[in-house]
Amino acid sequence: MRISMAMGPFSGMLIVTALLSGCAAPNANLSPMQRRALTTRLIQGDREDTFRAIMTVLQDQGYSIRNTDMDAGLISAYVARRSTGSLGITAEPRTGFEMSCIVGAVSDHTTEVRLNIRKSYEGEHSLFERMRDAGPEVYDAEVLENFFNQIVVEVKRRQAIGR
Repeated sequence: MRISMAMGPFSGMLIVTALLSGCAAPNANLSPMQRRALTTRLIQGDREDTFRAIMTVLQDQGYSIRNTDMDAGLISAYVARRSTGSLGITAEPRTGFEMSCIVGAVSDHTTEVRLNIRKSYEGEHSLFERMRDAGPEVYDAEVLENFFNQIVVEVKRRQAIGR
């Protein structure tokens, strides 16, 4: 869907309301610039502190760090979320979330962070293998803002203790 100036004020209000309500909008409903606005923030801190702060926040949230590359500014992580029925049996397929973060220096004291969260579905492929299918990207404004706020707090904590 393309957003144009020809849309009436009511249509524009619906889009703004949807973005601010914290809903997870499908890719087709958001332009690339809207997705970037939701997933990118400038953090007041140097690149290394911010990079390490993101890893700390991810681990605090139960993510397993899969890969890091400080030079490239890339962090990838995964967390499994299992849904359990009333009998305590794990429902299939299991779901999880893949997170990738790009961390880049804007200046000595400002870092740009871009988060990509994608839901994933994990099931049994065979007796010895697991299969993971990529699901939709998550564009929940509340979830993303909360994660960025946790990063800011951790960067400030690191600055306060001189790390």
